[in-house]
Amino acid sequence: MRIHNKFTPVLLIGFLSILFAEVFAGSSHLWFFSTWGLFIVWPLYMLQVVLLLTIALKVERISLRQLYLFGILLGLYESWVTKVIWAGYTAATGPGIGTFLGMAIPEFPVLVFFWHPIMSFMLPILSFEILTGKVPQSHEKILTRKPWKTVLIILFFVCIGTFIARNNGFNFLVENVAILGTLLLIFLAYLFSRKTDLDSFKLPAWGIVIAAVYLAVLYIGSFIFISPERIPHTILPYITVLAFYAIAILFISMSKRSGTKLVELKEHHYSWKHLLIFALVLIASTNFFSLFQGVADVVFRASYYILILAGISMFFCALFVSIREKIKPKKESAY
Repeated sequence: MRIHNKFTPVLLIGFLSILFAEVFAGSSHLWFFSTWGLFIVWPLYMLQVVLLLTIALKVERISLRQLYLFGILLGLYESWVTKVIWAGYTAATGPGIGTFLGMAIPEFPVLVFFWHPIMSFMLPILSFEILTGKVPQSHEKILTRKPWKTVLIILFFVCIGTFIARNNGFNFLVENVAILGTLLLIFLAYLFSRKTDLDSFKLPAWGIVIAAVYLAVLYIGSFIFISPERIPHTILPYITVLAFYAIAILFISMSKRSGTKLVELKEHHYSWKHLLIFALVLIASTNFFSLFQGVADVVFRASYYILILAGISMFFCALFVSIREKIKPKKESAY
């Protein structure tokens, strides 16, 4: 296999992850013009996704439920790196409501239970599968087109437009350049990755070591130098974070292997054309809400609380299904 067939898929999934995680949140404005964005934020997402996906493929645990649990491991970086799930969002004076077991509420449930598992990890992987046209059998069902599913996706992208508009200060130039610039990078990486698939992420040992070392440097350096005043001075926040690492790893390890056999996507599945339509919906909604800022605030607040409830529901559903599967084994479902 040519070198670019190993390298460009990594770039592609890295661009997809920063699109869904950072651009959709309106967090990294014009990240591709920033030294911080190019050398810290983008590698952080890219390497975390690649490393966790490599592990998931090697242990053959890539069902949607298993990927969700891997995504929780990714989301916990918001403790060591940004301290957000300990001390609240960077621009805030503290947690939105308060703390529980040392975790910021509502920051912890929305970021660890929903945003990072879904936006940073699962959606980039599913989008990569759609773009390359090959998918594990356990993902076929969720990528099958249904009218109700398409409506929900469109509504979701419409709501995400409020996140982008609001967190970019309703600045038409910044928000559009952020979206279009990232989409352009995705398109360029896609041109060289069309004939690849998820097997490209079965990294050799040296690749895993390089990714792990780089991430370790980012984690340690960020913990020490980024907002050190937000580092907890009691042991409870650390115990809680480590406990969630343990919970996710335990439930991943106790789940059944889901297999990694890839199949071709068919006409009844979502394709790159549908992704293009969703992108246009996103751009239109972002610009609409920048014009109608009062409406944007209402939709944003409602969406934010829905995501909190959705994340909590997903987490406990994942645990419940895993326990039920262990107690009463049956044929592995797509979830």
